[in-house]
Amino acid sequence: MTEDDDVSCIKALLDAAGFNLTETEFWPYRGCTKQDTALALCGFIAAHAPAAKIVLHRDRDYMTIEEAAEYEDRLKKGAPQALVFVTQGTDAESHFLNPNHFHTLESTLEVATVEALVDRATKESAAYSLTAFINSRTPVETARLRKENKQVNHGELALECSKKYDADTIRYRHGKRVVRAVRNLLQNEKKLNPDPFRKTEHIADAKLVAFAKAIWPLHPPPKVT
Repeated sequence: MTEDDDVSCIKALLDAAGFNLTETEFWPYRGCTKQDTALALCGFIAAHAPAAKIVLHRDRDYMTIEEAAEYEDRLKKGAPQALVFVTQGTDAESHFLNPNHFHTLESTLEVATVEALVDRATKESAAYSLTAFINSRTPVETARLRKENKQVNHGELALECSKKYDADTIRYRHGKRVVRAVRNLLQNEKKLNPDPFRKTEHIADAKLVAFAKAIWPLHPPPKVT
């Protein structure tokens, strides 16, 4: 199950991780950011197809480490048959911002060239990424502070988000936006248009590889680079 309406991105990640796509169904659905909705859907599938293995994709967005761990823990307790995949960056697209991945897709592209383009795209998207970061954290912090009868200091929150973004840009950049910017740069400057959402060994995620190995134990796992 994936929160993305367009499954091409998550499909490529699963393919690269060694999933047997002929035995895999992709169910886009809304509401997986809400734990109760995800638990209900997992329960429905378990009741109607008890032999099915469920992999639930959730974008990390701008959750803290503790919030992401809490999300996974509650799902594992409420739906022990589900395997939870939370992206490394803000979204599934962030996994594709790998220069070696683009080089493998388009051999005429030097790795150093792609590194420079990804860096430019990241910088061009910085304002958008930071705005998304602040907007995402505002309701979370508002709800947290309300329990303490406090109000959000929007200036302090914006400054904190900015510091975190600068300290770990790869984690907090908006993957979808940066991938789009990279593709635009490739089209405009290199006259190339490789589809990034295809499998290569460079996007094989270790957690998804482990999931695939557990589901298909006789299938040799791909190499994780």
